[in-house]
Amino acid sequence: MADRILATISLLMFLSFLGFLAVYIAKVNLWVIIVVVGAMATYDFVRTLRQNARDGANGMSAHERAAQTLEDQDQAG
Repeated sequence: MADRILATISLLMFLSFLGFLAVYIAKVNLWVIIVVVGAMATYDFVRTLRQNARDGANGMSAHERAAQTLEDQDQAG
């Protein structure tokens, strides 16, 4: 649960930083890039949370799942 709280705080801080850049520099071209980057970060955040909620029942992190997959592939091959 603490990881979700910290991840949410981190995303909000990142989006605040992007907002500060957009206001401080005030160029429309930069705003487009900032909106795209912010949307990509938010999409990744939501996708990761949903994936962890779905796969979290086994208690494995993404790194542990990747290592397990590699071990399974080594044993099969």
